[in-house]
Amino acid sequence: MSHTFVPNYWQADANQGFAGPSRQGETPLYTAARYGHVDICRLLLKEGGADVNVGNAMGMSPLYVAAECQQLDVCLMLLTETNANVNLAEEDGFTPLYTASQLGHAAVCRMLLTIGKANANQTRHSGDSPLGIASFRGHVDVCRLLIAEGEADVNHSNDNGVSPLCAAVNRGHIEACRVLLVEGGADVNLGSPGRKSDGKTRGMTPLHVAAELGRHQVSHPQQCLVLDLVANCQASYAFCLRLHHANF
Repeated sequence: MSHTFVPNYWQADANQGFAGPSRQGETPLYTAARYGHVDICRLLLKEGGADVNVGNAMGMSPLYVAAECQQLDVCLMLLTETNANVNLAEEDGFTPLYTASQLGHAAVCRMLLTIGKANANQTRHSGDSPLGIASFRGHVDVCRLLIAEGEADVNHSNDNGVSPLCAAVNRGHIEACRVLLVEGGADVNLGSPGRKSDGKTRGMTPLHVAAELGRHQVSHPQQCLVLDLVANCQASYAFCLRLHHANF
């Protein structure tokens, strides 16, 4: 039977989640969004009365799962044809933009930012921002979008005091560092706590992190990273010169 006839015989509750242990309370709309069935999503919304912001038992919305699975057509439909809450977070504070940033889905991020006007500075419960996780993962295009389209706070630090720049340096993501510095104007002297062997905290700027990791990295890329940092900071020339000789 063609799905165009279903509304005439609609009996099911479109907001009822599956009870099976592997389904996590998913609604039909959530499942259709996950697999990119945009026509079924429309049918559930318009004829079945599905709640666009109800997804599964963990608080993940249909827009969230569409963003996570890169279902661009579904994302576009939900953003332009419904009142989907683009900033609705699941139980751990992950928003559609956060999860798309984490996974490096640049096209989804662009759509959420430009069409949905998603909040690029909304953080998860740990204080991590979309820019922070994109920097940590080295997703350069996403970092650039969050800064240019979302006006992301490039100096926001999470609950552990780690800024996007410190995260990128720590992972050796050189191009992400360049974007944060040149396009975002990141504060290169903004430190994160770090830990001493005695458990006490100590200030760790991106330069400190680069120096500490330098001996574990391929020399030339890491040298370029430090030089990029030096070119965009107010650290003294003498300190940077000592850093250069000590690690390279």
